[in-house]
Amino acid sequence: MVQLTTLHKDLVKVTQAIRIVMRCLSTGRDSQETSQKALTLLTDILDILYQIKDQTILGEEKWHVGPMRLEGLGEILGWLQTTMQTIEHYFQPGGVNVAYFRKHLLERTFLPQLEQYKILLLLAMQPDSDDRSSLDQEIRYILKLSQDLDCGPKVDLKFEENALGLTSQLCSEQFIILADLCNRRLQNSCRWIFDNGEYRRWLLGSFKTLYCVGPPGAGKTFLSSTIIDSLQKTFTSTDVATVFIYCQEEKAKEQTSLEILRNILAQLVYRKRNLSYATSSLYHSESLAHGRASPKAYQNAIRAEVNRFSKVFFVIDGLDMVSDKERVLSRLQKLPDHAQLLVTVREVTQVGNASYISVLGASQDLQIIRHPITRRGYRCYSG
Repeated sequence: MVQLTTLHKDLVKVTQAIRIVMRCLSTGRDSQETSQKALTLLTDILDILYQIKDQTILGEEKWHVGPMRLEGLGEILGWLQTTMQTIEHYFQPGGVNVAYFRKHLLERTFLPQLEQYKILLLLAMQPDSDDRSSLDQEIRYILKLSQDLDCGPKVDLKFEENALGLTSQLCSEQFIILADLCNRRLQNSCRWIFDNGEYRRWLLGSFKTLYCVGPPGAGKTFLSSTIIDSLQKTFTSTDVATVFIYCQEEKAKEQTSLEILRNILAQLVYRKRNLSYATSSLYHSESLAHGRASPKAYQNAIRAEVNRFSKVFFVIDGLDMVSDKERVLSRLQKLPDHAQLLVTVREVTQVGNASYISVLGASQDLQIIRHPITRRGYRCYSG
């Protein structure tokens, strides 16, 4: 028997899966008319799911929370979850690339299924009647057949476990650097950034990229640690990710654009604790070839992972240290709109659809350094 708490957890999982699919279909690669129909249906389904949740919470009528009704809803949600995973698999970055087949899949296979799910969920909100039961059984039979034909992409749990272990190792160096900076940073230093108008506009999504520009020793590295620390404490939901990279001068030769993309992907996976199909395919191909995938493959996997979050903040410190920094910027700036980028650099030649802040050592920070005795336990370090 399906419990109400279990049903509500399933509702959350399904709504998250629907949002991921909506982001996959919003990339602009597919027929505008076809993808718009799918997005409209998905929006309608989301609205109905919210209504069902409210209906089951309030329980104004006994049939709203009857055992048979809850069991039927649980079955629908399970099918819908599988269908969303299948659509994500085909339409994620790096999925089916031929436009004709993508259009055919959407029009002939998934649009009819989405319409059937919509009607079935609407029926789940109606009181019992012979006509309702007859239509409900007919649609369930059709959807059950489609589930038998396509049970969704298979997941190798052992491989995923090994991949998650690898991502933890890749992330550890960046996490250690951040912890060290936060420990060494003077208390209350760099707080001026949160009152800066351009930073607040960036935070609210007015533009995608913000450059923090200043000469060596101006405090850009400590500033980035303050921003990262604040973002992580402000956005604690698993649906928001703060991804950061510290480029080090002594490792300039090792930190190529590919290595940076590799670390970014690892952090996104680490925060979700599972893999998208694009990432799983990438790691699997690398394990077979015993080598690195292409930057394009990593970009596709990163885009697929970004689509699984509502918001992603990227903070890249010291991008000047990377020889092919323009490639890194270009790839990150092509990510979906809900991914935002903050970069600290010594100089910037082009701003474009972005903004910048000059970092020269704020008067507040200089005042703190002048009176370190009131800030015991912290050491000053210019970066």
